[in-house]
Amino acid sequence: MSNNLQVKILTKLFKKKVKKFKKVNKIKAKTFEERLQDVLENYNSRMTGTNCVRSILDDVSDQLMDLQKKLKEEQDSFNAMGFDYEEKAFFDILTVVAEKFKFEFPG
Repeated sequence: MSNNLQVKILTKLFKKKVKKFKKVNKIKAKTFEERLQDVLENYNSRMTGTNCVRSILDDVSDQLMDLQKKLKEEQDSFNAMGFDYEEKAFFDILTVVAEKFKFEFPG
């Protein structure tokens, strides 16, 4: 499989996972969408500026696999906190609001 195809497949799979995750936790899903966008922008800018295409494709594939791993860790993070999936999403919302409005939130 060509690496460019690999990047496209990994991107598509990751977007599908984030879309499903977004149904429960929009806050964290948005973070992963932004991180994916950064990886893809970096990939696209490097593709025009160098002739080391194989190395770039391997690198972006590794970054996409790492994002998938981090998404899975985030999806499972509620277990360690003693929350269920929906409670963790609510906790994430409270945390973002607390940071935005600069008030203490026991977390």
